[in-house]
Amino acid sequence: NALLRESIDLGGTTFWQEARFKGSILHSEAGFESSVFKRYVTFKDIYIKKDAWFQGSCFSAIANFGNAVFLGHANFGSASFGELCTNFEKASFHEDVDFTQSRFSGTANFKFATFAKAASFWKAGFSKDANFEGANFKGYSSFQSAKLSGNADFRSAIFEEEFNLEFAEFMGNAIFLGSHMIG
Repeated sequence: NALLRESIDLGGTTFWQEARFKGSILHSEAGFESSVFKRYVTFKDIYIKKDAWFQGSCFSAIANFGNAVFLGHANFGSASFGELCTNFEKASFHEDVDFTQSRFSGTANFKFATFAKAASFWKAGFSKDANFEGANFKGYSSFQSAKLSGNADFRSAIFEEEFNLEFAEFMGNAIFLGSHMIG
């Protein structure tokens, strides 16, 4: 576990071996844009107090963001996630989060994640199952033009604002049992 009070800028860095940021506390910005993670990477239980940039990053193996807390904006736009599981289970995003044009080649797990503000999955690609069971979308959420090739599980998900599925493609089962669309 690390406690970092200054900004961290690891943009463009290639991690050839496992990278473990589990339980770290970052008091400032976290820059990982265009980074490459060749093996397992964990950001499980990380606490980032400012903005986090992962846009254009490549996660080749398992990427674990379970229970991660993002207090600032989180940008994963155009990131690519490998054929193994990507885990954001119980992650909480307190500001806007952007997964625009991200590619998930393996299972994407957002089970019980909380999106406090806008969540964009515009033109995101999900090659296998996408699990959003019990996720809470408190702000505007968009899956506009997203392509979900596997099963899309939104069971018991809560959508408090507008939920945009315009031009989205569901090729597997789309499961919305018990979900609440309030907005």
